[in-house]
Amino acid sequence: MEADLRSLVTELTILRDEHRKLKDCVTEGEQTLAVIQPQTLDNLQAIEDLQEYVHLLEEHASYTKGCYWRCNVCIIGMREDMEGRDPLKFLDTWFHSFVPASDLSYFSLERAHRVPACRHPQ
Repeated sequence: MEADLRSLVTELTILRDEHRKLKDCVTEGEQTLAVIQPQTLDNLQAIEDLQEYVHLLEEHASYTKGCYWRCNVCIIGMREDMEGRDPLKFLDTWFHSFVPASDLSYFSLERAHRVPACRHPQ
């Protein structure tokens, strides 16, 4: 019977040590989570902010692309550098020389720029 009690005490000692090790592992995991959780919440907020920013950029790009396609006027056949240093002023003067001012009352120029010449297939 004494041998059985010693064996039982030995087993309990082993179980206690294993329990202590498991408890230490759980405590270490809890501490790690306590450190990581605020960082994760900050990262989630940053991701949400970036998603909103990307959405705004997509809307702006779509609007800009739409303006580009809807409001573009391409004038072909002008000499290179005919507009000088102020293309906006040149085009305003140039349009008014061809079209009466009354017909241009709704017309406004926001910007003007040069683009490379179109390449025509041969």
